[in-house]
Amino acid sequence: MGIDDQIRSIEDRLTALEKDRASLLSDLKNLRAQRDEQKSVMLLGRPTLMKAPESNEEKADLFLALFRGREDIYPKRWENNKTNRSGYSPVCENEWAKPICQKPTIKCGGRYQKFSPLNSLAVGAHLRGSATIALMPYARMTPAHS
Repeated sequence: MGIDDQIRSIEDRLTALEKDRASLLSDLKNLRAQRDEQKSVMLLGRPTLMKAPESNEEKADLFLALFRGREDIYPKRWENNKTNRSGYSPVCENEWAKPICQKPTIKCGGRYQKFSPLNSLAVGAHLRGSATIALMPYARMTPAHS
């Protein structure tokens, strides 16, 4: 084997090693990121991840994990500018849906009410500031929710 062949062989090996090194560094970076995501610290007696949520879905999930209440119903803030009154009412999927909802002629109640469950869409609207929602407390604390 001539000198030029030896040089070419060494250069090829170095190129392969550089590719391996880049691949290994990428793998190492990903593994460290996964490890950091799995690390948790205690916040208010509960474990929480070290990484801040980035997507709106992650933020909504974090909100739902930190703030607990009934999941089958949630209230939304309303305002009446004519009477200068405001308050919170459970979100009803049938509200103002004609002919099911008879508001304002007949007050809400009864068999036509279909309360909306708390979900990530409602939490997302709350976090964006386009709606103000609250959590309904449990009627009684159960071991599953304490």
